[in-house]
Parts: sequence; C-alpha cells; structure tokens
Amino acid sequence: GIEMLYFNDQDDKGYREQTEMVYGITIDRIEKRVNVVFRGSRTPADWAANKNFNGLAVPNPVKDLAQFANDSSLPKEVHLHAGFYEYLHRNDGTSEGIFETLMPIMEKHPGFSLLVTGHSLGGALASLFAISAACRDDIPKPVKCITHAQPLVGDKYLLQSVRKLEESNNLLLLRTRNYEDGVPCVPAFSTKPNFTYTHIGTELMMYGDNTSNKIKLSQSDKNVRNFAHNFTALIKLFVIKAGQDKQRKAHSLREHFLRLEKCEREIRSLG
Repeated sequence: GIEMLYFNDQDDKGYREQTEMVYGITIDRIEKRVNVVFRGSRTPADWAANKNFNGLAVPNPVKDLAQFANDSSLPKEVHLHAGFYEYLHRNDGTSEGIFETLMPIMEKHPGFSLLVTGHSLGGALASLFAISAACRDDIPKPVKCITHAQPLVGDKYLLQSVRKLEESNNLLLLRTRNYEDGVPCVPAFSTKPNFTYTHIGTELMMYGDNTSNKIKLSQSDKNVRNFAHNFTALIKLFVIKAGQDKQRKAHSLREHFLRLEKCEREIRSLG
C-alpha cells in the first residue's frame, strides 16, 4: 500500500495562519514509487501567490543537466509565474528544502521512480518542482508529473525547454483539465515583463456528460488555441454568477477523478 512519510502541515497553526505551501511525500512499495503531492489553495498565503502573476526571469534549469549544459539551442533564461516560483522557493518552504527531505528517501529506495502531482495551485507547484527534479542528475528518470486543473506557469521559452526534457525522456508531464473550468486559462499574460503565458506538457481535456466528446489529448503549443472556449471559461470564472456553480464543480478534484474514472476505457485506448 501507500505510506505517508512526510507532511509539512504546521501542526502548531490553524490552516488560516499557515504561511507556507503544504505538500506531502508518500511511498508506494507495490509500484516502487515515491510520490510528492502538493495541495491546492486554502490559505491567504496561497491566494497571495496566485495573484502575483507577473513574470520572473530565472536561469534556465534545463541547463543544469549535464547533457544540456552546452546546448546553444536552449535559452539562457525562462520566465515563470513570480507568485508560484517564489512560493516554491521561499525561506520557510524552499524546493531545496523539499529535496533535502526527498533525497534521503530516494537513496534509501534504489530503483524507485518519482511521481509529482497536485491540484490547482498545487498543480502549478507540482509542475515547477517536477521540472527541477528532472534537471537533477541524481534523480531517476523519467520524472513523472500529473496535475489537475493547473493554471499556467511560464512562457514559450519554458515550453521549449520542457520539450527538451520530454524528448530526452527526463520528464513526462500530463495535465488533466475539465472543459468547463476557467482556472487553466489563467493567467493569460504578464505585464512586467511583457509576455504571454503558455501551457507545458500534454493536456488531457475531459468533457461533461452533455457532450458527444469524452476526452481530447493534445500537446501544449506556444500559439493560443481554442480562444473562444478559453474566453467563455474566463467570463464564467470572473463575471457571470450563473456560471460560478458549474465552474466550482468543474474545477473540483472530485469532478476530475469522476471523469477520469468514467473515461478510463478511452484513456487506456490512447496508449
């Protein structure tokens, strides 16, 4: 079965007082896998991270891998969502701190793979952490990452760099998304610096019961696609109250799991 090995829930504080992201580390001895799990937004600190959507230029982490250190085709910098990046790299909850907890577990279990997952804000943090893990030479490859209802985290240069990780089998990144959910449409752009956000990895779109389609699998692209759908989802997310109940349901992790279960046969047929 699955065993919980670590959970940074700040036992001395109520959840409204917590100032750091919440994640857990579990181990699946049957599947020989270590899992890092990030939760979604609950605290004021979480929402502050969500709202800080201007971009932040950081050194391209893919160049940390020995095989890409001298790759001139890779950009020197990528732009990331500042709120998500700073939340992951803060003094009281750094990604390096997560690795300090994770690496002794990995070393104690040779041959175990690494899976990173999360929902909503947790999905954004999971994808950034998975990229960092995939860029370490001491982590077994490929690092697998599955996120649900994930907002956007970076620019076209991050997409270009993540594709290098995917093509070299260092990273497998899948995003699940419900068709009616507007959260994966945000943020659309950064003004300081000025760039358009783009998704990374492979997207599994899941539709509700009132449509003939059930699922759609597509690769992330730097060009904006399905603009009309994304715009409609944004309006429901922020403006039209009548759409908020549907939005809340479509965004929930429960609804993601229900649709994944209903579409299991179709998903397995994709290989």
